[in-house]
Amino acid sequence: MTRQVLNQQNMKQKQTPVDIFIERFIDKLTDSQVSRLWNFLKAQREGSSSETNYDTHFDQSEDLRTLTQALLRELLQNIIDASDGKPARVRIFYSGIEKALDPEVALEWCGEIPLHLSECGALPPRWKQAFDAPCQYLTVEDYGTGLVGDENSNFKPQDKNTKNDFYFFWRKRGRSGKRTAGNSRGNWGIGRNTFYMTSRVRTIFGLTVREHDQESRRRLLMGRTELVDEVMDERSCKDVYYGNEAFFSQHVEHPNQKIAKHLPFSDEQLLNKFSETFNLKRTKETGLSLVIPYVEEDISFDSFFFTLIDEFGSFFLDGSLIVELEFPTHSVCTLNRDTILEVISTRENDSNWKETVARLKLHLYAMTAPESEWIDIGEFSGPKPLDSLDSLPETVLTQLRSKLESREGIVLVKGSVNISTNEDGEVKDKQGQFEVLIKNEHSDKKIYTAYSRLGLRVLSGGRKNYLGIRTEFLAPFKDVLSAFLSDCEGPNHSTWKMSKEKKVKYPNADSWMSFCKEIAVRVVELLRETTSTRDVLSLADLFPIPDTSDSGPQQGDGQGEGEISEEETDNEDDEDEDEDEDEDEDEDEDEDEDEDEDEDEDLDIEGDDVPVSLKEISGGFSFKFKPEVEVRTIQVKLAYDRVRNFNFSKWDPNDFTLDDGPSSLKIHLNKFGEITKRDKNVLSIRVKNPQKFKCTITGVDTSTRRLKCQVRELKKKVRAR
Repeated sequence: MTRQVLNQQNMKQKQTPVDIFIERFIDKLTDSQVSRLWNFLKAQREGSSSETNYDTHFDQSEDLRTLTQALLRELLQNIIDASDGKPARVRIFYSGIEKALDPEVALEWCGEIPLHLSECGALPPRWKQAFDAPCQYLTVEDYGTGLVGDENSNFKPQDKNTKNDFYFFWRKRGRSGKRTAGNSRGNWGIGRNTFYMTSRVRTIFGLTVREHDQESRRRLLMGRTELVDEVMDERSCKDVYYGNEAFFSQHVEHPNQKIAKHLPFSDEQLLNKFSETFNLKRTKETGLSLVIPYVEEDISFDSFFFTLIDEFGSFFLDGSLIVELEFPTHSVCTLNRDTILEVISTRENDSNWKETVARLKLHLYAMTAPESEWIDIGEFSGPKPLDSLDSLPETVLTQLRSKLESREGIVLVKGSVNISTNEDGEVKDKQGQFEVLIKNEHSDKKIYTAYSRLGLRVLSGGRKNYLGIRTEFLAPFKDVLSAFLSDCEGPNHSTWKMSKEKKVKYPNADSWMSFCKEIAVRVVELLRETTSTRDVLSLADLFPIPDTSDSGPQQGDGQGEGEISEEETDNEDDEDEDEDEDEDEDEDEDEDEDEDEDEDEDLDIEGDDVPVSLKEISGGFSFKFKPEVEVRTIQVKLAYDRVRNFNFSKWDPNDFTLDDGPSSLKIHLNKFGEITKRDKNVLSIRVKNPQKFKCTITGVDTSTRRLKCQVRELKKKVRAR
């Protein structure tokens, strides 16, 4: 045997499935035995890219905790939106390694991707590794309307009443075909990015039967890949530059630019083979079958089961969603209302399920409660809608309080809003509705407020925690409130934020944002205040509640009054270093200036608020003066906040003292300040150097309370002789 033959044999032994496919495919292309199924888009010029990378919106952050959660959120919210009020039926099949496709079988559908990248010298090792391995895949089938619209169109519809889901799904990202704001649970048009992120080779397929094709029941098959990778963003092959996307499609050259060049396959033989390969059950039923090949390997039955119930439990409970799960490690599982009821009854004491079960039980109670159980707290409107809480009738407060303190401890609240919108320069008032669910757990456990819009939770919408009270704010209807929150919601559905553009659309945007984040908390705080002299509501952990006091300016304006929150630090660490260097040389000079003051001749009277910078620290806060401040004596008032009629004079000695006793707050001044008087909740402090003065207060109950602080100048008034 010659050396050449031995080398050829060794080469063949080292060949991987990808290498073999490429070799055979090129031979068949040469003999015209096969045609390309994938079409790679050329870039307009060298260095250009045909698509924007939207990955930054869907990084696995603290908000979207897992890829499973992000994927199911995008999949099911779109399916529910498309169902238009009808029950949405979904089948989810995962092959696992047990039913994964052999590499050779999967490459029949995806092999042209590594072939193209190899031709360009740009096949990443991790991609080749994925293609060489057995192909685990995910198939998701819904039975709705399908991808309706003209599959030949290369442009979005000009008529707002014309739908083209096919165009938006395959040909346009960063835009949504959902027309009416507030009527859908997602409308950014980039949520589909999670489908590509789930694939190790960023590839998906879709087979659809459309509602408007009922007579012919045509099946259409298309695929798409996104070659988003540093080594693939700019690649060339034979002096031709390519963009970062390709289509599994028919390629059609047409002089009319409105006709797409990449059209779906409709060949029955090809579609039957695809359906058999990827375990599709759809025959002629309308809907979409989505296939994600080469899925990431952290998918499991348990993660899918938990996420479906945790995120979509209320849809199962009201019968608007039914999901069939097929995993090789488990028997087929159907999730519906009965499944949720079983979870509620059997998993309440499971630590992993406890929060989910508690929330679902509250939702179930609200769904089945008669209308008479709901307490209407009226309409909220104007530039400060939260202020309307102060005028709630005593009869309503009594009703609410009675339910909160009852054995069940469940309070169902509803109300309406009147939100001003700016439409083409004309301000109009529109009405919407909200609901608040409250459950007294009769415990000392911290519980976060939940927020949801049209049934879907905003994962960290504006969380506040407090002891023993479960609350949830709901915008359940397709109205102006849902539209407002939809405009505030980011693409990963993690929180509500208001952009400058939307503030033009909603003149009182900030006030309504505060309303949505705080109304549940404020209702509970109001009820607890009426039942106890102790305010048990907590410090907001993400969104501090604005000061509603009539006396003094609001928190955050730097005019002497505020609450413990993340405030400007004014380069505090650097300033502290400077203080240490200069303390000794300035101390004696400043003390001398005050020694000769005749305390018998003067009275201390309150002056103006002093501008300060507050900073939250462990167990309390510290404050300094703004640079322009020149004061010699100040008065500091402290008290925990209340919802109604807050005043520092309503300080409760059970809250804290300033007398160095067991319940006293700890007051520490640097060398440029001296406490001259302690009286109840008021400190008098002599300031030796305003630019270097610093006061630190600890021992504050920051986990469950909000401490307000007012700093005012004390002026001297000569006694009458």
